[in-house]
Amino acid sequence: MCCIIFFSNGFYAAHKRNGEATFRSALKVTTADLGEAVELKVRNNGTGIPPNIKDKLFQPFFTTKPTGEGTGLRLSIAYDIITQQHGGTITVDSGVLDGVHNPPAAVINRREQHDAQHLGYG
Repeated sequence: MCCIIFFSNGFYAAHKRNGEATFRSALKVTTADLGEAVELKVRNNGTGIPPNIKDKLFQPFFTTKPTGEGTGLRLSIAYDIITQQHGGTITVDSGVLDGVHNPPAAVINRREQHDAQHLGYG
């Protein structure tokens, strides 16, 4: 579920720039084995995240989308799943229109990930 949320947000951000004449949207997903944890990074070349809202991204009901397009719940749900259920972390590294938009990178404790897969969540 968290991957779908991150991918969907990445596609949305890249789509917002599609009106630029030479722009070609891109979404890049990488994973890494960190020993006791796994890392998932989702990058896109969308509009970026302004520094003044980075601290609000994971708050319930916060959205940057126009009224009627977003509920502001998806990233808060992803945050709870990764941090509360799996003991992981989420970091955000982004600039506004910097050509590389790094939305949330999730690090999930490997033991917790195994438990989630066993329960049918992963």
